[in-house]
Amino acid sequence: MKATGIVRRVDDLGRIVIPRDIRRMMQIKESEPMEFFVDKDAIVIKKIETNSYTLRQTEDWVELLDEKGKVLVEGHSLRPEEILTALNIDFEVEEVEEM
Repeated sequence: MKATGIVRRVDDLGRIVIPRDIRRMMQIKESEPMEFFVDKDAIVIKKIETNSYTLRQTEDWVELLDEKGKVLVEGHSLRPEEILTALNIDFEVEEVEEM
């Protein structure tokens, strides 16, 4: 961990303001979710990384792109399993009888 030399007080509602310089450096925006960890005598606040993906498709072609526009997977007809695998998401395929 790197010391910043910045000290903040906890207000009467238990809030601490993250300094603007740190918010800018860490690219933390207003209302962004943060996660708290406790490690011995330290409280660690971590920005929760959220990823957005775009699924582009025509009648005969499908592409899955990340938030920077990089193609993660593409093909003539992608199955959901291929998309989840490209996103590195664990999943199980469950056979279901028709209702």
